[in-house]
Amino acid sequence: MAANNAKQVEDRVDTIASKAQDHAGEAAKTVGNAARDLKHEAAAARDDLAEQVSMLRLQLEELAGSVAHAGQEKAQKVVQEARRAGRKAVRSAEHGYEAAADYATDAYAEAERFTGERPATALGLAAGLGLLVGLVLGRR
Repeated sequence: MAANNAKQVEDRVDTIASKAQDHAGEAAKTVGNAARDLKHEAAAARDDLAEQVSMLRLQLEELAGSVAHAGQEKAQKVVQEARRAGRKAVRSAEHGYEAAADYATDAYAEAERFTGERPATALGLAAGLGLLVGLVLGRR
């Protein structure tokens, strides 16, 4: 009878461990998807910023053209400053994009490591996150 109980306990532990591993994998996928989405959002923000910088360049060039009557030399200085500011803004946007992409990659790797080391905790976090999302979406 003790051997039968031990076998039942062992089977139950195996079942729970298998479910925990499945949920940990799902949690890793969820974190990976979130990281990918963050990367896409960062790229979209970079593209938006580049477009704004481009528009700013155009506006400054138009302004420089209208200032040409006041002096060609002054207008050239304005254009040069506008180009410098535009290049600086583009560099800043590229740096921000790279930093966001690195952060997303690091977050994904950390999530994979965490779920591998602590599948039960990852399962609990995934369940809690699912409950929270359900509550938020349920109120809309």
